[in-house]
Amino acid sequence: MVLPNIQDSLLLTTTQIGFISSANFWGYIVGIVFVNRIYSNFATHKLIFSSLILQGLFMMLMTFFDNYLILASLYSFSGFFMAIVNMSLMAYMATVIPKNIRGKALGIAVGGSGLAIVSSGFLVPFIENSVTEMPWKTSWKIFSFLVIVIAFVSQPGIKNTLHIMLSQRLLK
Repeated sequence: MVLPNIQDSLLLTTTQIGFISSANFWGYIVGIVFVNRIYSNFATHKLIFSSLILQGLFMMLMTFFDNYLILASLYSFSGFFMAIVNMSLMAYMATVIPKNIRGKALGIAVGGSGLAIVSSGFLVPFIENSVTEMPWKTSWKIFSFLVIVIAFVSQPGIKNTLHIMLSQRLLK
């Protein structure tokens, strides 16, 4: 939703904005390649929290630059951490959610991403109509802020669920 506005605001060519978009996907692919190694070396709640924070920070950093190569680099890091979060959450949910409701729970989690995309479809045009100078930066700041807020809001639930699960396994 934001990329066309970045292109217009920074007078980027289609190739340049395509490079920025592709950088995010390349970062995501690299994240998928490394997620197993990273996931096995860190506590799940800390990994999800820190990856969300880093994703939000890299998104926020994008608002301070106008060079498409820097934007692409930062966006690739954002994609990398997005993959770490997504894969870690799916692995986490597969271990803590009972089998009889796991499919439904994973469907709801995936639906959350869809809801975020639909919500951005309403928010981004509103921002573009309300902010005259570089509205993409305002959108990006809001999105990065939301990612960081989600990190803090979700952390206690993930951490407590892990402690409960470990306690139950130790008692068996």
